[in-house]
Amino acid sequence: MHIDFHESFLPSYIPRAIVELCLQEHISEDVIFAQLELCIQQLRDPHFKLTYSEMSILVGNCLSALDLNQLSIKVGQHIQLKDLGLIGQLLQHCPTLKDALYVLERYSVLIDPALWFKVEKDQDYFVIRYRKMIPLGDIYQYSQEVISILLIRLLSQLFDIENLQLHFEFSIPSHAKQLHFLPCSMSWNQPETQLIIHDPKHSSNIGQAVSSNSSSEFLQLKQQAESQFKDFFRVKKYWIFRVLSLIHSHLHQPLKAEDLAALLFTSRSTFFRKLHVYHTNYEDLIQQVRMDFASKYLLQNKGTVSHLAYTLGFSHPSNFIKSFQDYFGMPPKQWQNSQFETIALLD
Repeated sequence: MHIDFHESFLPSYIPRAIVELCLQEHISEDVIFAQLELCIQQLRDPHFKLTYSEMSILVGNCLSALDLNQLSIKVGQHIQLKDLGLIGQLLQHCPTLKDALYVLERYSVLIDPALWFKVEKDQDYFVIRYRKMIPLGDIYQYSQEVISILLIRLLSQLFDIENLQLHFEFSIPSHAKQLHFLPCSMSWNQPETQLIIHDPKHSSNIGQAVSSNSSSEFLQLKQQAESQFKDFFRVKKYWIFRVLSLIHSHLHQPLKAEDLAALLFTSRSTFFRKLHVYHTNYEDLIQQVRMDFASKYLLQNKGTVSHLAYTLGFSHPSNFIKSFQDYFGMPPKQWQNSQFETIALLD
């Protein structure tokens, strides 16, 4: 199944904020909008939507132009509540941290459809799991740092919270000391990126708002968010984008259908029924996403076939090779060589 993402359907809040940062850093618009027929005036329109292709190129241009050593810090500190659209307004009026975490978990798609949040409550702490659900390659680590910085900064700004612990899933970077401004302890090489907020009082209302909020405004904004959320999942393109993004984010260990359906706030039967509209099934989608990832990996000549196989969750390289051959008609190495030959001829 092929999904065309060349229609405008993605919110431009975060890309616009990153572009504004680049302009502040004196990066020219020619660099920012290279390969795109866009301009800053369009992005500044609050109703403007981007295509998936435009978003990928635009963000890629910006991130490539910024200094990587300062990338996550600059982006994470630059984004403000106003850059989160309706959800930014809603967060400002949340009476407790518990409400804010619910808002992030349920409505993050209204900020960026490729964002994923999951909040778990234990007796004395909240665990917030999050990630960017599209393949970002070498800049994935920076995306996790950006979300972490933004999350800690905005929640600390809005709520009286302390005892924060941040786990990163990657090795300690060379710029780790530059992250010490964050009011939390940090650890590296963890199974998953998480923010842990301890609650020694076992309070369900952990983290009272720093400023007084109107409950009527909160409820009104929440109704608006719920309406937009439902509209989001009525649009087929949004929905299938979310499905493919979730599969991308769990390539190493694919989710069970019922678990993925739960992350889409729908039932297993509804999930399968909606997939039927696309004349596909869950297993075929997983295969499509895996093979799409594999083809990009091989074209970029990133590493060995064995490493690729385990990255994609195959128990043995031979299983991956057979699956790849069934999909592309030839083994990975042969396919890779044929692609390089074609590129050489075109050059």
